[in-house]
Order: sequence, then structure tokens, then C-alpha cells
Amino acid sequence: MVLNFFGKKTNPRVDAENALQSAFNEAQKGNAGAMESFLSVAQTHADKAKLDITQRVSAIEDVGYRGALESALKSAAEYAELGQKDLMERFIRLAVGYASRLEMNVDNRLTSIRKQLKGKV
Repeated sequence: MVLNFFGKKTNPRVDAENALQSAFNEAQKGNAGAMESFLSVAQTHADKAKLDITQRVSAIEDVGYRGALESALKSAAEYAELGQKDLMERFIRLAVGYASRLEMNVDNRLTSIRKQLKGKV
């Protein structure tokens, strides 16, 4: 048992499980930033409890980054359609980062999105 900020006893194993569940919930929404935060908390508690959560973290990241990638590509396409180059490029950069984490090639999709913009500018 460990004392938390408020002096209450906590169980690192339970805290790790709770953080993993929260990370998974955010991953399902494609909310990569929140997912990463919860995974960091989960890892901290897992380390204290001497738990190996590597496989679970990888599985959650896969779900989260795939959702975030699709969301970023969709937003990039929407901004391209509106002729908003700066916003399109911002979401393309996010998409490239998520694709890199997933070891995916999204070049064809990016080319298609950029073609949408060319018709608007």
C-alpha cells in the first residue's frame, strides 16, 4: 500500500488497472493525448506494483493511434475541402505522427487530401 496525495492508502495494482481502463476508454474515442496521459499513470503504478503491462499498453496504443489517425485524416480532408491550407497541414502533421507510431504508410491518402486543396486554391 502507498499513500496518495491526500494521505489515503492506495493499491498500485488497482490504480494501474484503473488507469489502463481510462486509457482504453480514451483510445476508443481516438483521443491520443488523454490516452497517453493515462498510460503514463498506469506505467507509474505498474512499476510500483512490479507489473508488466507492456502488451496491454501496446494494444491500447494501437486502438488509440488508429482512431486518432482516422480523425486527423478526416479533419485534414475537411479543411482541404474548405481551402484552409494551414489547418489542413496541421492535421496532416498529426496524422503523419500517428501513422509513424503505427508503422503505417498513409502517403496515398495524404496525396488525395492535398489534391482536394488544389482545387480550392
